[in-house]
Amino acid sequence: MKLSIILLILIAVFSILSIYGKYKSKKLLIIFKPLAIISIVLLYVLSAPFSRGMAEVFVFVGLCFAIMGDIMLLMPEEKFVDGLSFFALTHIFYSGAFIFMGGFPDLYILAVFFAFGLAVYFKLHKKLGKLKLPVFVYTLLISLMAASAFHLIGATYAAYSLMIFAGAALFMISDLILAVNKFAMPFASAEILILSTYFLGQTLIAFAF
Repeated sequence: MKLSIILLILIAVFSILSIYGKYKSKKLLIIFKPLAIISIVLLYVLSAPFSRGMAEVFVFVGLCFAIMGDIMLLMPEEKFVDGLSFFALTHIFYSGAFIFMGGFPDLYILAVFFAFGLAVYFKLHKKLGKLKLPVFVYTLLISLMAASAFHLIGATYAAYSLMIFAGAALFMISDLILAVNKFAMPFASAEILILSTYFLGQTLIAFAF
């Protein structure tokens, strides 16, 4: 427990330094963003004994792909699709984990989350250029991930299922803000919102297990 508290403090510190680095120093961002997600992975390893089942393994694999996605997004712009691809794999494995735990989400749940994600996509799609198809597929995957997390509520221990859904929802919100900021309407506080919701979302998912 003491180690988990230390890791939570480190995640908070590394997240704050990453946000500061995004505005003030690329070197700080390059150092502390990977350290933040690696600390989240360590928190997860401490809290989720893999002997419990495939769901825990799937979340671990998803977190590892998130590390690769973060690294790709720190590179030049041409690596954006590579980063998107790694995060798409994160959502596939998270969805698999949540479905293992609670079953496949009901169609009406899927409809609500797909409608929300696609509403944002179609608002942006004219400005996506060659990224229309990758972003469309990514939107479907992150919507499935969030819907699968929502379906857990009531299917497993309530407090943990709520924490998992909160984490998934924050992850989705982070990506939607990123898309709006990148392709439609850049705004000054975007990076604070993108990174804070991303780190908090990932931490909630890791801690819930």
